[in-house]
Amino acid sequence: PSKRLQQLGQFFDEQLFFTEMDFTSDRDVIRFLCDRLMEQAAVMKNSNDKVIERERIAPTAYGNLFAIPHPIEKCAFRNAIAVCTLKHPIVWQSKKVRIIFLFSLCPGHNRDFEDIFEQLVSLLNDVSNVKLLLRQTTLSGFLDTFSSL
Repeated sequence: PSKRLQQLGQFFDEQLFFTEMDFTSDRDVIRFLCDRLMEQAAVMKNSNDKVIERERIAPTAYGNLFAIPHPIEKCAFRNAIAVCTLKHPIVWQSKKVRIIFLFSLCPGHNRDFEDIFEQLVSLLNDVSNVKLLLRQTTLSGFLDTFSSL
């Protein structure tokens, strides 16, 4: 696998990859993903509150059907990205969203992670890439698609 795919693989996990889900609000998706991260011992119990607090200050829906919520501060036990794709778009602070990447970060500087964040945002700025990712139903297919974009 390419270096980029290996980099990506260290942040994604089958246990934190959900496709074709049905939610009606950004809060519901955030709560669901924070609960899954807690089950995987990646975050503290209050992570949901910290993500919601961050959303209040500046919503993380970028347009082009994606959002990248994250806590207001780095407070995770390990770096992880929980992914959720939705059957139907939800309205997230006035933007339609169908794919959510919830970032869970450990305190401190992480260059690999910053690189992936930048790559992710630049790829997702093209809605056709978002639609390709939305078609993936397995993490391996998702990562292969991501690394080939």
